[in-house]
This record gives sequence, C-alpha cells and structure tokens, in this order.
Amino acid sequence: MELFSAGNDRYRMLCRWGVGTLTADHFEPVVARGADFLDRMLGAPEWRPKIVPAGLQLASDRKCVLGQLYGDYGTGVERLRLTTGQEEAFGFHLPGSVQVQYAPANSWDVLTEAWRQELARV
Repeated sequence: MELFSAGNDRYRMLCRWGVGTLTADHFEPVVARGADFLDRMLGAPEWRPKIVPAGLQLASDRKCVLGQLYGDYGTGVERLRLTTGQEEAFGFHLPGSVQVQYAPANSWDVLTEAWRQELARV
C-alpha cells in the first residue's frame, strides 16, 4: 500500500497538493502508517521513547526516525527490510518527486514536523 505509486498517480497526488502548499497535515496519514509499522515491528510503545523530538531531523541520516532508532538511516532500512516504496509510504523519506520537483525547500522540515506531531499524540 503506497501513498505515492509510480506514474500518473504520483503526479496527480502532487498536483492536487500544489507547489509550495505542503503542510504537516499532508503527511499525517503517511506518518501514522509509519508509526503503526514501527509499533508492529518493534513493539508499541518501546520504540517511541528512543526518539528525541527536539533533535529530530528527517533530512539527517542520523537524526531521522530510523537514525535515532538504529544509528543511521541505512541501517534502519536494512534491518526493517524496507523497500523504497515503503520508505516513502511510511514517511521515513520524502517521495522522490516531492523532494525534487514539487515541494517547497522546507519539505524535510514539514515531514519532520509531522513526525513530531505523531510522537506528541501518544
């Protein structure tokens, strides 16, 4: 189940959001899926206290969600056996089209804020 599927579906989703209009709310369902995934894989709520929201930076390999859990992003992807589609669908990484073509310069900050909001919910 990918929020950003290949081809036209991805384009239509991004165009619906519009250039420069991304907010943490846009990423809320994606990040919620990521949190649910981590709950299933790592046990709820054991992983949550390991994340330091004030230091969270999704653009950083070491300060992102997987970086804080596994030491770096790549190790987290490997240990959880995530595909590129899953990385994007669970909010661990911006979809390629978003980061390159359609999103504002602060896209990583917006995704980071969505994770902070998710972490504050529980």
